[in-house]
Amino acid sequence: MATLQAKRTELTLKLAHNPDARALYIESTDADNRLHSDLYAEINFPLSDFRPLLKNQLYWCDVLLLNIYSKSCRTYSSPMGASRVAVNVGSKEFQELDSTYSLDFEYKTAENADAYFDLLLFANNGPLGTSHYKMRLEGLALKGNTSFVHLSYSYGYSMWANLAMQTYLSTLGRGKVGFTDLGNATEPSYITGSRGVLERNTMRYFLAIEAYLASQTLAPAEQFEGRLAHWFVATQAYPRQLNDLDLSSYLSIKRRENRRMVNSNR
Repeated sequence: MATLQAKRTELTLKLAHNPDARALYIESTDADNRLHSDLYAEINFPLSDFRPLLKNQLYWCDVLLLNIYSKSCRTYSSPMGASRVAVNVGSKEFQELDSTYSLDFEYKTAENADAYFDLLLFANNGPLGTSHYKMRLEGLALKGNTSFVHLSYSYGYSMWANLAMQTYLSTLGRGKVGFTDLGNATEPSYITGSRGVLERNTMRYFLAIEAYLASQTLAPAEQFEGRLAHWFVATQAYPRQLNDLDLSSYLSIKRRENRRMVNSNR
């Protein structure tokens, strides 16, 4: 808790002068065969709104499926009693699950208090030579029913994973950027390459968490569609980074994926 409070103080100026007019800051590193990103933001939700995500891994499927690259999600308990979240990932288009990759996360709430929480999702193995995935979500209660949150996302990569990334960056990922401004004096000059890929995905997950929180005020039957609409609108604030699909395509794909997921879990 003290570490997150100190980080908020350290980022005071950067949070106040964010180009998109919201208190949000993202940074990333690529070192020792590991990609790592950190996103910090002040959001207009009280810490109590996070409680479902902290108490039951089931609700993480509501979050993760919003990402265009998430194709399905299920939760279960391992034979040793660990809570787990298994998500299939693939392309932005609709795919049959046998052509996707699986990430099997262990879910653990490290701390859950009135003024602070710390939640972890981690997976030892990933697709295409990646490994040791870790998603961490921290929250700190602020005045006025607002919160300061920290979302980190990281994974390790092998030589083969790096080759696959370079192939992507030279083809489908060519020209795409992340969120770190490299400091061009006249106009933003955003990070590219593997760090840009990671920053975009971290932002997608953050916006998915916000969409989940916003949907909790809706009637249960309206929450899924509410999450989709909220997530898509939020991504449109970042057209250079997150303009991947038009609204009609996004809704059509996610509705099909959700129907498949619901039917497979019955």
